Amino acid sequence: MPDFQTRQHQPPPRRPEGLGQRQQQGGGLGNQGRLERTGVGQGQQHQEDPGLDALVQGTVAEANNNAGRQATIDTVLREYDSITVTVPLVSAGGRSHSLRLTLETPYRINQGPIDTPIGQRGYPSSRLADSTATGAPAGLANANTQSKFGKGTPAEVQMAIQEAIDQGKMSFPRLRDQQFSEAGLDAAGQAAVQQVIRTWLTVGGGRLLGVDCSGFVHELISRMTSTPENPNPDWMYGPMNTGTSSMRTERSLTTIRAGSTLATGDIILFAQHVEMIRSTTAMTLAQANTTLDTQLPAGSTAWRLGVVESSPASSRQGPTRSDWIAVQTPTELRFYKSIGDSWTRKTDAIARRPNVLGAVPATDAQNAPQPATRRARR
Repeated sequence: MPDFQTRQHQPPPRRPEGLGQRQQQGGGLGNQGRLERTGVGQGQQHQEDPGLDALVQGTVAEANNNAGRQATIDTVLREYDSITVTVPLVSAGGRSHSLRLTLETPYRINQGPIDTPIGQRGYPSSRLADSTATGAPAGLANANTQSKFGKGTPAEVQMAIQEAIDQGKMSFPRLRDQQFSEAGLDAAGQAAVQQVIRTWLTVGGGRLLGVDCSGFVHELISRMTSTPENPNPDWMYGPMNTGTSSMRTERSLTTIRAGSTLATGDIILFAQHVEMIRSTTAMTLAQANTTLDTQLPAGSTAWRLGVVESSPASSRQGPTRSDWIAVQTPTELRFYKSIGDSWTRKTDAIARRPNVLGAVPATDAQNAPQPATRRARR
């Protein structure tokens, strides 16, 4: 079931102007100061070094990109976690009240016979057919909102739920007048209202609303690459075609085989699921062995990965965080995911970088262009 919580009132989520531009935040200035002084001792005159300047600029630019992308990830997570709606209520005594609730976006992937009859390229159409939309808001029957097939932005999810409430598609109970006070509705009343919305989202007209794993990743990458001139870029084919099977083979993403190359914005694909790397932190081989409770090959290097995903997990459905460890052995790049109190190796996991976020460095030798092989003449 979706995990709903009531939080401090917040305005409905909105897409910040220019969010995701790459020239964000001044991270890495400490490195700049250190690098500029490399090789310059006391009494030495600083010599101009074009190579050093390029190194400084590249280091600072990379730090800024990572900082900006992490800020974008955090903002999008917060928006999906803060869907604020206003619910009009009438008490048993006939008094009108207004309740504001903050909800978490549920995970949603469209599958099964209830969804596929109106499918288009494997996904249900963004125009929800009336025959499949029993109880759905009339205003959304022809609305082009991708939240109806697991690809919704926070604003679309908020709009869809609010429209359903405003059009009376949910029947809220008449609560006792004593449950209302200047402080608001009591906990029992709020729980009753939340249950109505929960039921509508899981088995009612809102059963198609939410965001799945690939829709979540698509939103993150779109935000990272948006500009004032192009606020809604299509980095692949657009939300209708961002399934994990496409992400595994699409040429607009490059497979990463060197752990040292992993960076913010890279994605991990495994078992028809996709997650995005938020942060990387180097680990010693001893730390990795202890954490994973295993013995990794000698010469391995490891990184702790902060990762985000939209998950169907029972403990927390929808956009959330997860922990991974990447291990570069002398022969392969391995991935382990934290599940409960243990770590599980995902043997089918691969890392890929959307080309719009930058090329895989040439230092990743296995991704470097291979010399063309000449065909022998007959």
